[in-house]
Amino acid sequence: MFPKYVFKLFDPSPPLNVRIREIGVLPTVQPGATKKWHPTIQSTIKLGMPGVRSYILNKLAEDKAIIATTAVDFLSWIQDNDEWAQDLFLQCIQILAFRRSPLSHDEAHQLSSTMVNAVALARERVRSLFYNPNYWKVRIANTLCRAANHHCSDGVFLAMAKQMSISVKPSEPGSEPSPEPDLLQIAVNSMCAACGRRSADLVKQHAILEIRKSLGNSDETETQDPNPPSKLCSK
Repeated sequence: MFPKYVFKLFDPSPPLNVRIREIGVLPTVQPGATKKWHPTIQSTIKLGMPGVRSYILNKLAEDKAIIATTAVDFLSWIQDNDEWAQDLFLQCIQILAFRRSPLSHDEAHQLSSTMVNAVALARERVRSLFYNPNYWKVRIANTLCRAANHHCSDGVFLAMAKQMSISVKPSEPGSEPSPEPDLLQIAVNSMCAACGRRSADLVKQHAILEIRKSLGNSDETETQDPNPPSKLCSK
């Protein structure tokens, strides 16, 4: 992966001094330290050093929580021809697809047109499913529902409809990123215990499969529900 010669690597700690490192001597990267490594990652892109960049990104991504709040940053660091980053790319796309708010102007400006299009396709697919009441009637079998007031299929759709009615406020400039409402988690939290045990994982699997299909990225087939609903309910 790495060329067999001495290469230059920017030290992330200020000031950005150029140091010489011999081949095989890689920096210590703490998972999640995205701010510290941002300048270095940008430098590896400009200098054409995909091996070093993949090493840094994979180390940073070991902190799964940081991906949830910096998915746009990770997508901006992944180049269109980075086959090694396929799993990380899909993680970031899924986070942004389930996120209630769309990409902000500043976020979109960070990304390539390919990445912006991928996010848009994934978000559109998720919403075409989650904002459709019939989708939840198929995914959640009412025969096992233990919800008190209404079947979970109706309750989840009402929760989705509520999210549609909430206006999205832009983040304050310079503010720390924080996890945004996640439509998938809201759906799962809206299920009773019985429906959650039976349907939550299947809904997640299906939604992720549909995201991958929307990107032309999957030959997978959905895990079959052992007791699938017999037909689409229109009522």
